[in-house]
Amino acid sequence: MAKGRRIDYRSFESARDFARSLNLRNKDEWTRYAKGELEGHSAKPKDIPSRVDKIYKGNGWNGFDDFLSTQKVKEMRKNYRSFEQARNFIRTLRLGKEDNWRLFVEGKLSEKGTLPKDIPENPEEVYRDKGWMNLSDWISDHYQPEPIHYRTFEAAREFVHALNFNNLHEWEHYRNGSDHARGSCPIDIPVWPPRAYKEQGWLGWSDWLGIKLGKKTLAR
Repeated sequence: MAKGRRIDYRSFESARDFARSLNLRNKDEWTRYAKGELEGHSAKPKDIPSRVDKIYKGNGWNGFDDFLSTQKVKEMRKNYRSFEQARNFIRTLRLGKEDNWRLFVEGKLSEKGTLPKDIPENPEEVYRDKGWMNLSDWISDHYQPEPIHYRTFEAAREFVHALNFNNLHEWEHYRNGSDHARGSCPIDIPVWPPRAYKEQGWLGWSDWLGIKLGKKTLAR
């Protein structure tokens, strides 16, 4: 068994088999799991170290991709958008500063929506040899595009009505860029219309989508 800090850790192969069963996607998810901060997972066994990269170095360690990747994870990675498509979408969110990327990934910026499943939480690993430069370039921290001038509320609502959404989930799917049938959301249609059109005609999601929704329905 590999040893570290007076704890008899299980062998590298055994630890890796366990880690792969968790279906984690990257180093960040492993770190959150090890700290007990990843929802949906029970506590990490004590005989598996948190710093696996340190404890198993020289004992089979070949990087987090090898340590965590199952066939399921590998297949999931094949379905990610191209680097250019993913970066273009992230830039439309206008996250502003690098720290906001992690907050967005963790779902703590509700006004920005949720991270589409076909965009990775760890773009630096997935796109390392496919165009990746740094996080600043990814979110456009120092990128100064022309200001976006949204359509008038009436014009934007008319455009959305024409898409014939059946429910709020379909709108969220569309605004996240995952609705291939309806295409991409134009840059002059806001991702978060309640804020963009506050005091400019916004009457709620039912009015925006042109359908009836429950009173407690909210966009994430």
